[in-house]
Amino acid sequence: MTYKSDGTAVFFQARFESRRCPGKITRALHGKSSILEIIMKRFFDVYRDFTNEMTPFLLIPDTQGSTHIEFLANSFQDLNVIRGDPTNVLLRFQNGLRQVSTKSPFSAIIRVCCDNPFIDFASIHRSLINYQVQGKEYYQPYFKG
Repeated sequence: MTYKSDGTAVFFQARFESRRCPGKITRALHGKSSILEIIMKRFFDVYRDFTNEMTPFLLIPDTQGSTHIEFLANSFQDLNVIRGDPTNVLLRFQNGLRQVSTKSPFSAIIRVCCDNPFIDFASIHRSLINYQVQGKEYYQPYFKG
């Protein structure tokens, strides 16, 4: 795994086993890219110029079905895959964070749920800048709508 110290850790959480739609994260939309591929391509497009500051991690359950996710993730060379608790999402995040933070200190952490292919990474980047400018311990963007 490649870590950029004192940068931003971006944790993407995905799972293959779903009660309502198993494997949806790896299914091709309209015969093209999967939800995971769409999200990762959009992330790397937005952060291409910030690769020295960003370290992306994909947190997946330690299950056999996650092999499909890991296979797709391997096509993104800078994406670090961490397997964790098969049922508890929060524990998977906490353990991934613990595992990563012992190797490198990060100044910020972004958590992204991979269920939504419409994630706006430009908005996330603006939120990160606001977080850094305001110097708060926790920042949650507020969107008027």
